[in-house]
Amino acid sequence: MAAPDPRDNSNREHPILLDERSATNFRVVFGDLLSQSSNVEVAILRIRLAAVDLSDGELGRVRRLRVLVAEANAQTVEEEVYALTMDPVKRE
Repeated sequence: MAAPDPRDNSNREHPILLDERSATNFRVVFGDLLSQSSNVEVAILRIRLAAVDLSDGELGRVRRLRVLVAEANAQTVEEEVYALTMDPVKRE
C-alpha cells in the first residue's frame, strides 16, 4: 500500500509530518499546502533563510503564519542575512 500523498487535502483532519525521509520533496509539498491554506502553524528544527523563497501564489491565501523554530544560531543567521543582502535577486 502506497503512502498517502501529503498534498491531498480532501480529507484532512490531522497535522502532517514531513521529514528528510519523506518521499516527496519538502519544498514542493510545503508550497502546495501553503497555497491551499489560510492559517498555517509550522514547527521546524532549524531554518535556512536563503531557502525561504515562497511565491505570491503560495502565500496568496495565507492570512496567518506561525513558525516555531527549535534551534537558532545567531552566527548562522547573521551569515545567511549577509549572503541574502549580497544576492541581487534576493534583495528585491
